[in-house]
Amino acid sequence: MLENQNHPNKTTLPELPDVIRDAVNKDNLVVFIGAGVSALVGCMRWPVLAEHLAEECFKKNCMNFSEKEQLENDNDHLKVISVAYELLKEKGYEEHFYEELEKALKPNKNTCADVYDKLWKFGGAFITTNADKCFHESFLPENILRWPEKFESEGIKRRRLYHIHGCIDDRGSLIFTKNRYLERYSRKVKAFGTFMDQVFSRETPILFVGYGLKEFELLSLLISSVGQEKEYNRFALMPYCKHDQNLLKFDRIYFKNYGIHILEYYIDEKGYNELYEVIKKWSDEIVETTKLAHEDHRLIDDVVK
Repeated sequence: MLENQNHPNKTTLPELPDVIRDAVNKDNLVVFIGAGVSALVGCMRWPVLAEHLAEECFKKNCMNFSEKEQLENDNDHLKVISVAYELLKEKGYEEHFYEELEKALKPNKNTCADVYDKLWKFGGAFITTNADKCFHESFLPENILRWPEKFESEGIKRRRLYHIHGCIDDRGSLIFTKNRYLERYSRKVKAFGTFMDQVFSRETPILFVGYGLKEFELLSLLISSVGQEKEYNRFALMPYCKHDQNLLKFDRIYFKNYGIHILEYYIDEKGYNELYEVIKKWSDEIVETTKLAHEDHRLIDDVVK
């Protein structure tokens, strides 16, 4: 049996890796942004959205109460959303589905409202699996990409936002059902596969922010397992409770297969909002210790214009 290590200090936040700091200075950092970041500004988390859509199906007489309960208790949230979409569409409520999705992806003002301003300081290229528009104000419109064909033609460029699952402002681009995910991740869309190969075949540092194990199950389809002899500069900020030291040890072993180093933060006190504290701390350090601070105001002025 594995023995638990001493519980970490509850105020401990992970240090900004030197590799990430160097990548910011070299303008070659790639930041993956997951649902955990948008949840900080009030967008619905996947479990809440799935339960909400199941409830909408019940209200629209697409299923009975027993079926609703069964669907709500299914932990495969992508499956629940897929089923809800198909049932609502079948009954003529496809537009209602999209209206509810749009509501779910709208931010609410809260104490973490500036988290995307903080992330902007990281520089580099931003790739998101989120479909919301929460980060759009930081970019010129032409630098927000939603379609794989544009990903491939543009390549990986700094100060670009790549919506690899599409965006709510372009319904045709959205990837939110099981069959659409399978089509996208099976490499049937050649342009998408080419772009993601460029991302993960490069030696540039990658930082995953706002992801849980469920999301990594999808992303792992894109990341080839690596040999133990090669060191990759890939990092993932991941949430744990202080008593999860054995789980953390197991996850480190698993993610090492993909060349990913786990940088843990603890949610015992503040819950998932602790991620904001990490992003804020790192953003402040980047401003103080890298060259990006000098160009940041100029870039924001360009966006405003």
